[in-house]
Amino acid sequence: MDRARIQSLATGLQGDIAVDLSALANPTEWSAPAGRIVLNLLLLAAGSLPAGGTIVLAGSADDLFVKIAGSGAAWPAGLARCLTDETEAIAALTGERNVQMAITALLARATGIRLSIVFAAADRHEPVILRLGG
Repeated sequence: MDRARIQSLATGLQGDIAVDLSALANPTEWSAPAGRIVLNLLLLAAGSLPAGGTIVLAGSADDLFVKIAGSGAAWPAGLARCLTDETEAIAALTGERNVQMAITALLARATGIRLSIVFAAADRHEPVILRLGG
């Protein structure tokens, strides 16, 4: 899956969501497993922007950073636990928490591609940045 396909699929995101690929290496092409995770990250990010906003993809296919920005932007509560604890991610599938969060975490784990949290240094009030690969 390449940049153009990601941009095309991103147009189907619900709400007032913009996807910024300007900091993404060109060309960028993901393997099929990584592409599935990127698509799930877009869905998770869009769901984390209740009032709309911007999803920024930066880096490369091997080291991708995902940032969200907008009024009320926040990754789902429990995301860090789901990324580090498979049992938590499985429990989130049946609970009232964000199912997309659990699916994304479990998909990354199943494919062996690292998905982690990077804290934004500039402003601790901004949502953290997610990192795929690296």
